[in-house]
Amino acid sequence: MNPALPPPPESYCRSHKRLGPGLHKLRLSCRHFAELSMQAMDRPLTRSEKMRYRFHYLICTICRNFEKQIHALPELVRASFAAQEPAKPDPDFLAAVRAKLSEEPIH
Repeated sequence: MNPALPPPPESYCRSHKRLGPGLHKLRLSCRHFAELSMQAMDRPLTRSEKMRYRFHYLICTICRNFEKQIHALPELVRASFAAQEPAKPDPDFLAAVRAKLSEEPIH
């Protein structure tokens, strides 16, 4: 473990010391949970993925917090960009593109 990082919470140590090796063999580790959580944002999970995801979610408080944070992220990004005015393209660039588009197509 990296000495610069704080130690994991006691709840993590208790549950993962006992269940950790078995969870990893069944592809139910925290790393697998994080991967499934990211994939769930892009696509529906398969039935077996959902079962592994839910089982790990029930036993790991760290991953429950991770999921809450990861699902809040898109809204935070939207909110941070909502106040900004969209960038306008350079007029010279637009003129060059329009000139290219108006040229006769090559056959």
